[in-house]
Amino acid sequence: MAGVYPGCETLRSILLLLLGGLLAAASPSLPAVDDFERGVLALEAGDPERALQLWQPLAEKGDPNARFGLGMLYFEGVVVEQSFEEANYWFLLAAEQGFAPAQYNLGNSYRNGRGLPGDPGMAVYWWRKAAEQAFPPAQYNLATALRFGSGVDKDMDQALHWYREAAAKGHPLAQAVLEKLAAPPEPTAIRPTGKPEASGNADCRSWLKTAAATDYAIQLMASHQRRSIDAFLHRHPLPSPGIVCSYNSRGQSWHALLLGPYPDRQRAERARRALPAGVLEGKPYLRRIGSLRRRVLQPSEPAAAE
Repeated sequence: MAGVYPGCETLRSILLLLLGGLLAAASPSLPAVDDFERGVLALEAGDPERALQLWQPLAEKGDPNARFGLGMLYFEGVVVEQSFEEANYWFLLAAEQGFAPAQYNLGNSYRNGRGLPGDPGMAVYWWRKAAEQAFPPAQYNLATALRFGSGVDKDMDQALHWYREAAAKGHPLAQAVLEKLAAPPEPTAIRPTGKPEASGNADCRSWLKTAAATDYAIQLMASHQRRSIDAFLHRHPLPSPGIVCSYNSRGQSWHALLLGPYPDRQRAERARRALPAGVLEGKPYLRRIGSLRRRVLQPSEPAAAE
């Protein structure tokens, strides 16, 4: 079965993702919520017929979780005959109730012309609704539409905003795009006084070589102009010393301001949330040290063990 979400290749994994925190605040009736969850567990146990039996009546009564689940059964052709039109019917009902995953899927159907006329503008309409509810796949799709002007006027500032929102929530494709669009250069040590001091690329290389490849850094900003980093530091003194890494990407020079390293994502995320409000407005996001090494270090230079 081909999945709908990027990175989720099966219907089962998509619905389990919902149990991980994307369940709508569905019906106030506890049995309804229980029955939906029983349907997901039945699907996980390899019994999609039971999931259909549980979800069908819930969907007809207006439960958005069950409507989404039923739509997925039709979209994938599990137990029922595959029908994109029927899938979109249930997605639309759940989407109109504000259920972000259904809004996202409906946008995909408009983009791909599956069971609906191809309409990039309507795709953007539904992705935006889901993105505004902090649903990372929709934030990524909306960002890409804004980046290339598909169904909406090109707006690179807004595209970067939504890429950063998705990347901050761990969306791997958004993180990869940001690394390409705003990749850092060879580094320079920075003091948290608001008065940066460039000390050469050796500091960045040393920093990268002593950190583990699986460590994380917080990227505060990136710019083609080093003076933009200096201006940022004058406006926003940092709570701890930062590093500026500079390198070339696709023929362009980049300078990125980083904090870290942090031994795992959880600690890096806690440090990111603790940054001053003015810094957080720039949507800083997390990067693996390993990805920075590939940009900055020469292959011949030894690094810490992966």
